[in-house]
Amino acid sequence: MPVADRTLPLAWAGWRTRVPDDWRPLRIGGRWSEGVMTVGDAERSVVQVRWWRPRGRRFDAFRVLARWRRRCGLRRGQEWLGRPPGGPFAATAGYAPGGGSGGGGGVCWCGCAPAAGLVIEVRTGPDLPPARLAWVRERFVQGLDVSAAGQPCEWCVFGARFVSPAGFVYRASALNLGDLSLEFADPAGRRLRLRQVYPADLALARRSLADWLEDSRLRGTLRMVPDGPAEARTLAAGLEGLTRSGRLRLALPPLTRRRFADVAAVQSRRNRLFYAGLDSRGRASPDVAVVETALAAMAGGGPGAGAEER
Repeated sequence: MPVADRTLPLAWAGWRTRVPDDWRPLRIGGRWSEGVMTVGDAERSVVQVRWWRPRGRRFDAFRVLARWRRRCGLRRGQEWLGRPPGGPFAATAGYAPGGGSGGGGGVCWCGCAPAAGLVIEVRTGPDLPPARLAWVRERFVQGLDVSAAGQPCEWCVFGARFVSPAGFVYRASALNLGDLSLEFADPAGRRLRLRQVYPADLALARRSLADWLEDSRLRGTLRMVPDGPAEARTLAAGLEGLTRSGRLRLALPPLTRRRFADVAAVQSRRNRLFYAGLDSRGRASPDVAVVETALAAMAGGGPGAGAEER
């Protein structure tokens, strides 16, 4: 079966590329600092992406790559560059277990991106069909890009797009069929939760938008004290939705004073329900612009926005 020409964005933990529209993450594990994603189609796993952020004050891409070569046990004649250094990748290398041409036994590629403090490894299995192997080599690896440190970070899985603001680091996720949520935190103690539910018409048949707003708070919240009822307003990206703010109390210590701001909206064109919620320490209300910008990115606007399919 030929690989589909239509593609979707795939992005996680600071790296991004595009995949055929019938490929999906089969497993995602790890943290912001290191982890692994296995991607495949209905028949098999196709490619595995591993990422890690080396510790230390100085990111020496060539030293990191030299360690990677030794760990892989590269021998003369196996080296396959795959993608030359350039763009975000200061140093790259690849090899083919089945031979030096990158064919036969699958491929493995590694790239070091100092601007993101990130190392990415791409592996395929030894029995991958030639069409899929060629796609990984010629388009998956060639299309890899990264989000620079200190910049907004894009997250794209299962046809859904999220953008975490600069300074926010991934903490947790719940990726269920028709209900995807990601949680982030920053050094100042602010916590951000982003959620997409689809199809929205089925979700709203079960409960109102106000009830979804109530249901979408971060885990560990014991009690909320809203400043008042949720208010209807026009949000970023021209979406009609609800906003709410107030105080909250956490289930676990320290029971510090915290304030929250939530927004929820429905996009009829894509039949999706979006939620963004932010809470922070202190008496001052969180910056509503942060949640509205995150909501606009989910709806298709914001940094790095582009067509979902090509």
